[in-house]
Amino acid sequence: DGSTISTAEGTQTGREVDATRPTAPIVTLTNDTGTSATDTLTNDGSLTITGREAGATLSYSVNGGEASATYNPSTFDDGHYTVKVFQTDAAGNVSLAGTVSFTFDLTIGPPEPYLANDTGIASNDFVTNDGSLDISGAEEGSTLTYVVDGGEASATYDPTTLSDGEHTVKIKQMDAAGNISSFSENITFTLDRTAPDAPTLVLTADTGKGY
Repeated sequence: DGSTISTAEGTQTGREVDATRPTAPIVTLTNDTGTSATDTLTNDGSLTITGREAGATLSYSVNGGEASATYNPSTFDDGHYTVKVFQTDAAGNVSLAGTVSFTFDLTIGPPEPYLANDTGIASNDFVTNDGSLDISGAEEGSTLTYVVDGGEASATYDPTTLSDGEHTVKIKQMDAAGNISSFSENITFTLDRTAPDAPTLVLTADTGKGY
């Protein structure tokens, strides 16, 4: 009847038989976000696929799961993913997989600043002669942004430039995947680097004959 017939031996009747497997598609991250564009650590799981034959359809397998005609990275939790992409040509031939692996990271919390040295009589009164800060909750490879006394954001913090008095500092971080946290709660402290005046000493009673 002139239809295409494919057999194990490649026998054909009517139109020409296409029994050739298409090449594997080339799969890459659309946006390798963050501090490096080549570390496959990203907050965007979108894929760019090239090498697709005209008329071919794509199917996706995520972490060894069942192949699907759709791919939706917005459903991903944080973690490591391997995505295999197959193309099926108009004759029904299926390619080998094009593969991409990446770490998906969409979560980051704010860091927490605290005084490195709460000097003086009490170690928890936030009165100190040292404005240095320690930071907890900073992710490895993250970059920090500081806001001091409501001023402009800065990538650096130098307590030696602070004058005596009350100060507030808040911090946010951007991780290696490009996620930016909210700001931390303010830490407020009083900086006092001025030594007190020397006390004046007098005898309470200068006794004796008073010669």
